[in-house]
Amino acid sequence: MARVSEKRLREIGETAARDVMGAGRALEVEVEAGVDHAGGPAYFFDFLIDQEPDRMAAALKRSRLGRKIRDVLLRKGDEAYPYIRVLGREDWGKRRSA
Repeated sequence: MARVSEKRLREIGETAARDVMGAGRALEVEVEAGVDHAGGPAYFFDFLIDQEPDRMAAALKRSRLGRKIRDVLLRKGDEAYPYIRVLGREDWGKRRSA
């Protein structure tokens, strides 16, 4: 299995967030490689995104964001699963303790 570098993962996340959420809404992304609860390879993406007022639209966009990142990873031969966390400004600074 191929592994994508953390720098490239960040670029993938930024591009996906702009495409799905909109350039003005997607403000920042951080990503860390690790393992999931079953010991499998995983990537943990944190996104700072201005929150969508419509909860249904926000949920659909989060789902599309995860699928878009997963599709790019699979095309690159990387089967690690991307876990997505979308945070607003209020929670962005608290993410390390969450």
